[in-house]
Amino acid sequence: MLLSIMSVQLEISTDELLDAVVQMPKGEFDLFVRRAKRLRQNGVTDRSISGTQADLLHKINTIFPPAERDRYTELYSRYKSASLQAREKKELSTLVEKFERLNARRLKLIAQLAKMRGETVDMVIDHFELSVSNNV
Repeated sequence: MLLSIMSVQLEISTDELLDAVVQMPKGEFDLFVRRAKRLRQNGVTDRSISGTQADLLHKINTIFPPAERDRYTELYSRYKSASLQAREKKELSTLVEKFERLNARRLKLIAQLAKMRGETVDMVIDHFELSVSNNV
C-alpha cells in the first residue's frame, strides 16, 4: 500500500480553537493543556514525527471511548462513596475489564512507538507526557 502525505495549513480563530478545546473529553483536554504548556515553554513541537508515529500517538491518546470513560469515572466515584446498586457494580466491573484490555493494547502501542523512535518506553512516556496510571 502506498501512502501519500499531504500538508495542510489551517487558519483558525482563537474562539474557534477554544470552542473545539472545550468539547474535548477530560483526559484529552488535560493532555492538550500539558502539551500546549510544554510547547510554549520550550518552543518545540512534535511536528517532526513521521505520519506512522503520529498515527500511533493518536491511537494511544484516544483508545478509551469517551462515553465509557465518563461512565466509568461516574461509577467509580460513586463506588468510592459506597452508593452503587448491584447492577451498577456489575457495569463498573465490566468497564474495568474492558479498560484493562484497552490499557494493555495501549501499552503495546506505546512500546511500538518507542521501538520506532529507538527510545525506551519510559522515554516515550516522558516525551509525550502519556498517562500510565490504572485510572482511565
